[in-house]
Amino acid sequence: MLTNNLRGFNLVLISIPFFILILNPAIMVYYFAQKIYSYISVSWILPLIFYFSLLSYAILFMIESYIILKILFNPKNKEGTFNIHKTTPEILYYSISEILMKINERIFSMLLIPQSVYGNIIFKLFGKHCGKKSLINPIYDPYLTSIGDECIIGFGVIILGHEISGQRIILKEVKIGNRVTIGANSIISPGVIIEDDVIVGAKSYVKKNSILKKGGFYVGCPAELKEKKSF
Repeated sequence: MLTNNLRGFNLVLISIPFFILILNPAIMVYYFAQKIYSYISVSWILPLIFYFSLLSYAILFMIESYIILKILFNPKNKEGTFNIHKTTPEILYYSISEILMKINERIFSMLLIPQSVYGNIIFKLFGKHCGKKSLINPIYDPYLTSIGDECIIGFGVIILGHEISGQRIILKEVKIGNRVTIGANSIISPGVIIEDDVIVGAKSYVKKNSILKKGGFYVGCPAELKEKKSF
């Protein structure tokens, strides 16, 4: 009984900072939106005020997320195998990152901004490495993902830097080279290395720690080499 009460108490302590984090930009945006409306006092402009207020909130929340993940709390080591019941810096960083990324994505989706647009914005800010001219849809673990130049990450692609097995969680970087195309609804597992000029067919599953060789066309579940370009 005491243990359950302590868990509940800890949950409250953890929740309070997140409520402050979420509400702080909302209070600021509400104050400025109210001031703008008091000066304009035109009813038809309310939808515009609401939309730009939500956009301002999205920007402020993203700035807060950046300060937390990149400045205040940014452990050097983010990979490895960990016990999910132990609060290590790596587990804590993974948990905070996942929550903040999901909130950021939800806010942007409410603004009716295309996934490829806000996916690129979020990845450029929070991804481990983002190359030039890449089209990126939202990624589960951006801080554990590196993407090279001129890549296309299709709609619904799941790139995972984590895997939970029993009481353990495995955190491992996914490395994607240059000019890589990953077809829609494919799944890329932790530790995967995709070399340059690879094409992964739609709805493929790439197993953990796989290495997809340069110029290959991989498809299937699990993904297998079907064809290779000659350079």
